[in-house]
Amino acid sequence: MAINKFAVIKYKDQQYYTPENGVIEVDKIAGEKGAKITFEEVLLLVDKDKIEVGMPLVKGAKVEAEILEQKRGEKVSTYTYKAKSRYRKRSGQREYITVLKINKIG
Repeated sequence: MAINKFAVIKYKDQQYYTPENGVIEVDKIAGEKGAKITFEEVLLLVDKDKIEVGMPLVKGAKVEAEILEQKRGEKVSTYTYKAKSRYRKRSGQREYITVLKINKIG
């Protein structure tokens, strides 16, 4: 089964593949569960056989989404050491993530 309609959006200097009626995870967006969000920076828009590539953005295109959940992601560990000096340091963090449902691409 092929996905007929999708877009590539830009949010916080990152690009996200967004299929229509799909669920994606992005960096934290302020808002409560059920809030509607519109992304205006669409880089690519595909609708079956019609492909629009923006230079740099597709004019008039937008992606509408809804917040499903606010959560924290997996722990990312970092390890730093300096050779020959017995210095070792370990740290980690968990990023805040927003789960979005893509409602409409147009």
